[in-house]
Amino acid sequence: MTSGFNEELGSGEAPWALMSAVADLADSGRRSAEDLPDAQTAFVPLDEVRLAALRQALRTGDTAVLPEDLAAQVEQVRARGYEEVRIPGADGDELDGALWTHPDDAPRPALVMPSPWVNQGWTAYTGIAARFQEWGYHVLAYTTRGFGDSDGLVETAGDKDITDAGKAVDHLLARLGERVTKVGFLGESYGSGISQMAAAADRRVAAVAALSTWGDMGAAFYENGTRHLASISALKSSPTPGRLSPDTEKMFDALLNGGDVGEPLDWAVPRSPASHVEALNDRGVPVFYVQAWHETIFPVNQALQLFRSLTGPKRLYLGIGDHTSPELLCLSGVPGDPILEGLRRWFDRYLKDEDNGVENEPRITSEVMHTRVRHTYSDWEDFAGRAQRLYLGAPEAGGRRGLLGTGRPPSWGLSLQAGGPSTPARAADAVIISGLLERFVLPKRYLTHTFDQGAAQQHVGIWTTGPADPGGIRLRGTPRLSLNMASSTGMATVVAYLFAVDPLGGGYIISHAPFTHRDGRAGTPVTAGFDLQSADFFLPAGWRLMLAVDTHDPFYDSANESGTVITLTTEDSQASYLDLPVAP
Repeated sequence: MTSGFNEELGSGEAPWALMSAVADLADSGRRSAEDLPDAQTAFVPLDEVRLAALRQALRTGDTAVLPEDLAAQVEQVRARGYEEVRIPGADGDELDGALWTHPDDAPRPALVMPSPWVNQGWTAYTGIAARFQEWGYHVLAYTTRGFGDSDGLVETAGDKDITDAGKAVDHLLARLGERVTKVGFLGESYGSGISQMAAAADRRVAAVAALSTWGDMGAAFYENGTRHLASISALKSSPTPGRLSPDTEKMFDALLNGGDVGEPLDWAVPRSPASHVEALNDRGVPVFYVQAWHETIFPVNQALQLFRSLTGPKRLYLGIGDHTSPELLCLSGVPGDPILEGLRRWFDRYLKDEDNGVENEPRITSEVMHTRVRHTYSDWEDFAGRAQRLYLGAPEAGGRRGLLGTGRPPSWGLSLQAGGPSTPARAADAVIISGLLERFVLPKRYLTHTFDQGAAQQHVGIWTTGPADPGGIRLRGTPRLSLNMASSTGMATVVAYLFAVDPLGGGYIISHAPFTHRDGRAGTPVTAGFDLQSADFFLPAGWRLMLAVDTHDPFYDSANESGTVITLTTEDSQASYLDLPVAP
């Protein structure tokens, strides 16, 4: 299973500066995250040398080192109007930015683009900014405080960041005055949350696009009572050392080092767009979301909850891959990309007031995982399948495997041993990178027969369905797992994974979620009911579904002490089961 990245573009216009290293890896057909540079990242790998060359060409007009098509684009940008600016921000700090304009005085809408969580800052937007300039927009992109050449420290979408966003609008209007008709915000990753909260705070913001965003920062970092170590570590390691604010450093450390989570979760509340949804709804701010199915920085469920809570015009594009993956071509300004075209029509409707019918179109577009297939749906209720309950059957005598089926089984018990080596079952090999390879139809293939082999076999329980019927099975929505379990210490962490298994035993991850219970009594059973991350997956005929329940995943913290025994059970009064969202 291979897919050429440049072949996907349908032209010679590749995202030259945005992620050349990843394009090369995808075209090589390799699947190992170890082959990628800087796997500890909160953003896709950027080619710093090429971005610097592109910025220099925009400044000077010297395009000798650029590909022909990019050189032509730079010349067009400079002919219309381009300059780099310093924006006065909160507390007198200056923000590095760039302004794409037009030479005439015709009234036009403008877009403001706060940067993602990268030191390259606003330069990540050079492709999409040029494209929107071509389409008749002014664009102001800026580097958020604490990153790149901007002053200040990283406040993690704090009050100063929202003030900065308002100051960016002030700067734009001071420079262009009545040449600006309406203002919208477009943000990627970190800039997406700031964009939503800027719209909630500033009535001048008429529409928003939030790409790879978060709704509830606390839920993203502390999922089902479990610290999300991999995502927090990636965020902490991304800025230049020393540029995190003391508050941000303190909160990240508390989450990473097992401290009290109460203060970090309180700190996250005002930094969460979900806390500002009432202001967005009061004005009916149109919001366009893009989110990845295999998202490891901001898991998809918390963003879906925010989307569903909005009452104004809204649109959601759910794509294959991990954080930032679905919109890579969009950010590069590649013509014909469906997300880029969707954003253009969105802003044309709500900033240019064009009567293009966007408001009457389906609200959700979803890519089926590990394929190129896209479908549209009127809303979440139209998208999501109906729950089909599958019971976890009794494991075979002396083994770790049982049947996942519709019949309610007799009572059984299975003990999982915490501590020791991890099983091969895990959420991903690396934050962002593993899901990025899925974007190129190179999903990781797990050897499922190894899950219960060797020294790690005592850590896992496995349940598998029979082969799918000729019509296959369509899973759309949010799986939910109910486990009866008892811990020998009263505390327990489990991680559940849902795999699709091909006829040769190769597994492909569909969904997963951790769960931690900290307040139990030793040996006393509790029922752990929790959602796995939502998904859109087609299971072909002859394939099987596999549920694996493990005691450890390196992505997450664990409450399990070495030697803890977690006993999973089904009793007459309470069965363990998995509800799957099965669509017709």
